[in-house]
Amino acid sequence: DIGNVRETFFANQLGNITEIYSVKNGDFMVGNNFTFEIGGAKKGFEQIKDMPNSYIAADDIGKVKVDKIKKNAQKRLEELCAENSNDSKALKAHTYKRIYPCIAVYETLLAEGIEQEKAVWYIREYFQRLAKKIEPHLQRIIKLFRLEKKMPKIFLKIIQKSFGTDAGFIYEFPISSGNEARFNMVRCPYFDTCKRYGCPEITMAFCDGDDAGYGNLHPKLFWGRTKTLGRGDDCCDFWLKFRE
Repeated sequence: DIGNVRETFFANQLGNITEIYSVKNGDFMVGNNFTFEIGGAKKGFEQIKDMPNSYIAADDIGKVKVDKIKKNAQKRLEELCAENSNDSKALKAHTYKRIYPCIAVYETLLAEGIEQEKAVWYIREYFQRLAKKIEPHLQRIIKLFRLEKKMPKIFLKIIQKSFGTDAGFIYEFPISSGNEARFNMVRCPYFDTCKRYGCPEITMAFCDGDDAGYGNLHPKLFWGRTKTLGRGDDCCDFWLKFRE
């Protein structure tokens, strides 16, 4: 049947370049690190949703459909930018470059019949991969200039400059020690804008991208966050600490 055809094709393609095993939760374990569930257009994440490094390999989007999605998403992006042309310069650095493109792609995926759970996953996966590309560069800079101890203060300055009130961010600053940076984001244009356009569920794609990008900067730097606006909490409580 078609299910066996998909799984056989997947196994044949990857089996030539790495080790691949059948597993209980999911269809295959690849390279002892990555779990894959194989399926078609309606394949969901229920079986692997709680597993780290888990992915769906689905044959639901072919080249013709991808081209259509790109074209329609670009058209929707242009509409979003036109609707919000009065955004401040500081806000546009976020909305025009990240928020509106994601909303445009997400809406287009849904319009093309992609299930919501999978459409959210596509957006999240993009930011996970983007963060992983940036992470090695940050790691090298921190190591080269021995910045690990100064990073909490540097991080706080970057946040205040690039994520300021003129872009719609509002913070509270709990008491912090000299080797840590703490702040609670009580208002965020990523969440506000996604909510305004009826898709607050994709806010977590941005939040998870932060975790992927800052969570492994240096062995002596510890990143933490217990709450996010995207998950329905009252704030995003950021914390970056240096420990000897």
